[in-house]
Amino acid sequence: MGGGNETDQTNWQSYLLQGVDMENALDLMPMLIGAYEFLKPTLTVIIMFLVALAIEKVRTHFKLKSEVLSNARLQEILGRGISFGLSRLEQSLQGKTLNVNVKNEVIRLGIDYATRSAPETLKKFGVTPERLKEMVEAKLGERLIEKPAATQG
Repeated sequence: MGGGNETDQTNWQSYLLQGVDMENALDLMPMLIGAYEFLKPTLTVIIMFLVALAIEKVRTHFKLKSEVLSNARLQEILGRGISFGLSRLEQSLQGKTLNVNVKNEVIRLGIDYATRSAPETLKKFGVTPERLKEMVEAKLGERLIEKPAATQG
């Protein structure tokens, strides 16, 4: 098989060189090698830049994905905190409306649960204690809308 490839290559070279005066042909190879040697540092810098750009794109993609997953985890923790607070106060809620004192206790228990369960996630998002309280209150509001009969008289 190797002989056939050499023959094919020779045929292509013969075809390409038909009508070319080889005695007066200009050899461009030394000039191309010189140009390559001259441009090699520039090409290296360009390739390094493109690789760095690609790495940054990949890093940004995974960082965003990580933040989305962390946010979803934070929302899940807040929901669990509210569920925890409501379950702890379930006896107090039997046949009663969710009054301010009970709401405050549910919020306190939710904040405590979230703080103990996801301290790194809270820190990552820069959630202050005041903001955490607001987030837990909002999650409690969602729960009350979802299941009004379960938490209110």
